[in-house]
Formats: sequence, structure tokens, C-alpha cells
Amino acid sequence: MRKLSEEQKETMERLGFGNQHLVGAGFLFVALLILIINMICRVADSHKYDSYEYTTGIVVKAASSKIPRTWGRGSEYDYIYSIEVEYSPEGYDKSFRITDSGEAYQFFKMGKELRIYYEKNAPGRAYMTKKDFLTGLYLPAEKRYYIPLYIGLLPTIIGIFLIFDYLKARKLALQNKLFPRKKVKSSIDPDYDPNLHELARMSGYKRGWLPFWICGSAFYAFTLFGGIMTIRSVILHPSGDNVSPIVFALFMIILGHMMLAGVIISIFYLKGKKTAFISAFMADEATAVYARREEAAQLLWKLVKRYMEAEPMWSRFKLEYNRDWLETYEDKLEHLK
Repeated sequence: MRKLSEEQKETMERLGFGNQHLVGAGFLFVALLILIINMICRVADSHKYDSYEYTTGIVVKAASSKIPRTWGRGSEYDYIYSIEVEYSPEGYDKSFRITDSGEAYQFFKMGKELRIYYEKNAPGRAYMTKKDFLTGLYLPAEKRYYIPLYIGLLPTIIGIFLIFDYLKARKLALQNKLFPRKKVKSSIDPDYDPNLHELARMSGYKRGWLPFWICGSAFYAFTLFGGIMTIRSVILHPSGDNVSPIVFALFMIILGHMMLAGVIISIFYLKGKKTAFISAFMADEATAVYARREEAAQLLWKLVKRYMEAEPMWSRFKLEYNRDWLETYEDKLEHLK
């Protein structure tokens, strides 16, 4: 692979591509971590019944029943899926049946074969397992191991996109065809492109502190309400697997509180930035020309904040006062002199 020259590296850095492949690799690492943990859980669960005997069982009954929905919109009812499996332990002249219910049994049909693990001296104590499509192991039938894989798709897609975007930019840089698409009139850097490349261009008009606070607060309320209602539903209508939904609900509640903490921290962060910005403006001798000095400081802060909200997260500009900002927006402050 050809190496970039120092000038080409500088161009990549200036346009925000410098470490993008590492960010993409970070997302892929998160996805890989989810996959590894999921595989470890599968393997661990497959050894739960190593000391048990096993035989083949047949689903002889598959049914669903409606219960009143306790929260949420849409249908007035939720569904509980239950199955009954018949199996014949080795050495016994009679068959046994085992029943269970849960979301995992939604697509189980009559006649489906399952592997049944049972205690040799107490064949009535049995556990249903099914063959895992990914590992070939027999895993507890009531667990849905595919859900973490669906979650892992998001960081996988983001990681692949970032890496391919970086490779595309690198190819253009090697051909000396990587240029800013839009020039900005600014004394800081006349050739700087605030939109950088397509990823930033797509999100540049969708960011802002207020939307983050609103969406973050809404996310917190949703996860808190959903988590509490899930736990309430499990308590009122217990099923075969009560641990998994409670663990998931607690995870969502913790995630919501983390988002709330992010909102609160960002509010104090922006407040501190504003105080420092206005203080620096008032202390600069160059701003003494403004008759309504404090009003000019407030207006410049709003203009700079609005500009920075449309900037990519890796922008070289800072949300701090300097004379470059004063020069850039001098015409906007003219009426306050």
C-alpha cells in the first residue's frame, strides 16, 4: 500500500480524515466484543446440562393467550406463547411432558423436535434445548441469543462506513484530488471546510445543544418508564424466563440515567463556556469600541455557538473567544458600536 506524503497527510488531517479509520476500528471492536461475549454465553450455557441425560422431545402443543396490556400504545393486549413437549426418557416405559411459556416460543410449531435434558433419577425434572444455528450447540430454548447480534449490527455498519469513507479519501489524497468542497470566509483558515466530507455534511444541520437536551431527556423518560413497566409486567405476569427481562429493564434504566448525566454535564459545560467567552470578550481592549459592550458579547456568543453547532465534532475551531471570531462577525456587531 502506497504511503501518503507529508503534504497529503496534512490534507487528510485538515479535512478530518486523520484518525477516522481508528474511530471505525473502534466501532468494529465494540461489535466484535458483543459477538465474543455472546459466544461465551452460548458456550457457557451449553455446558449447564453436561451431567444430565438427554433424549428427543416433540412439541405436542403450541398456543398463545392474550393478556391485557398494562402499558404502551397500540393493541389492548399482549400475547404469551406457551408450548408443551412430550419426551420418553431411556429406561422408562412411560412418557413425560414439560411445559413452558415466553417470547422465545412465538415461532415454535407442533411437531418441532427439541433436545430434552433430564435428571437420571428424576426424569420429570427436565429442561428444553434447541440446536443453535451459529455454533451447533444445544442451548436453553427459552433464551433469545440473537438479540445481542442485532444490537451489534449498528456499530458494525458505522465502523464499516467510516473505514470505507477513510479509504476513499485516502485514495483521492494519493491522487492529489482531495480538496475542500466549500471554502469559508474566516480569518482563521480561508480554505477550511466546515462540512468536511459527506458524513459531516449529512449531520451538520441536525446537531445542536437544545435538540440533544430534548432528545436526551426524552430518551431518559422512555427508558425509565419502559424499564419500570417491564419489571411491573414480569411481577404481575411471570413466565418461564423472568430474569432476562428484568436484567434488560435494569440495563435500560441505567442507560437512561447515563444519558441524563450527559445532558446535565453538557448544560454545565456550555454554561461554563459561555461565562468564559463573555469574560474574555469584556477583557479584550479591542471590544472597547462597542458602546453596548455586554450586548455585543452576548450576540457574538450566539453567533459563534450557532456556527460551532454546524461544525463537525473534530473541528479545529474552538468554542472560545478570540479576535478571529470578532473579525469574522464584525459586520454583525456594527450596530452596537
